[in-house]
Amino acid sequence: MSLAAFLWVSAITTLAVLVYFLFRWIPRLILAIRLEQAQESLRLQQQRLEEMVLRQGMASGKPRGMKWRRCQFEGEPLWLHEEEKGQVAALIPVTIEFEPHGEAESWEGHPVEEPRRGVVLFFFRRGEWEAAGRVLFNLTPQQAAEQLGPPWRIATVLPSSATSSTSS
Repeated sequence: MSLAAFLWVSAITTLAVLVYFLFRWIPRLILAIRLEQAQESLRLQQQRLEEMVLRQGMASGKPRGMKWRRCQFEGEPLWLHEEEKGQVAALIPVTIEFEPHGEAESWEGHPVEEPRRGVVLFFFRRGEWEAAGRVLFNLTPQQAAEQLGPPWRIATVLPSSATSSTSS
């Protein structure tokens, strides 16, 4: 093989390897950017999102005989992504406080005054957070992610100031 042919084969092979890694790297870069935007947006919209959960809970009429009094985000969200469509979601642990409305005295054996823990699924679409519609009581974010299953996968997120302030 001549030197010129060897150089061409080496150049084409190197270019092919670079293109391969570039196409593997670009989706990861795009996901990292989307996750960073989602984290910052969550931090900025936390109060609005807590109120959204309350409104949706009150509108559901469930649990019967209970009035939704307060929703508070607790702890770190579990970040999810759907690779094909490039969607981002978050499973956020929450504490919901109820007050009796009517003749409610207890709920599933728990006193009404006792706060209930759960998880809310939010989707990040067009730069805004949307609630999936209900609180999944008595589940951790990890358990809720297992129930969602494919195509949703847990996204690896580096800690940032945006995520650590969601519990304030």
